[in-house]
Amino acid sequence: DVLNRGFSGYNTDMCVNLLLPNIFPKMTSTSSSIAGDTTALPPSNVLFVTIFFGANDAAVPGESQHVPVERYQDNLRTTIRHIRESLQRSQPNTVVPILLITPPPFDGP
Repeated sequence: DVLNRGFSGYNTDMCVNLLLPNIFPKMTSTSSSIAGDTTALPPSNVLFVTIFFGANDAAVPGESQHVPVERYQDNLRTTIRHIRESLQRSQPNTVVPILLITPPPFDGP
């Protein structure tokens, strides 16, 4: 089975503060409380993780979704570290690949 989770409009700040604690909790859990969803796979069933953030973070400064580049980088590092730590506790002898998907190119003013 494939579990695809997408959160339209979210940026890396929202990921660090809202998503990570629910999808990859510090303490292993078999459910997620995002939008009342209790069907999340236990962390022990994760085969790989994809992360696709950046398009919303790159919004024009002043927009609610904008995240400065330095904080975006820190947020990605925090996200990767958090996921690795969570999965190492639940799958101690397994290396779970984390795939980063880059945002689309931007050529603006």
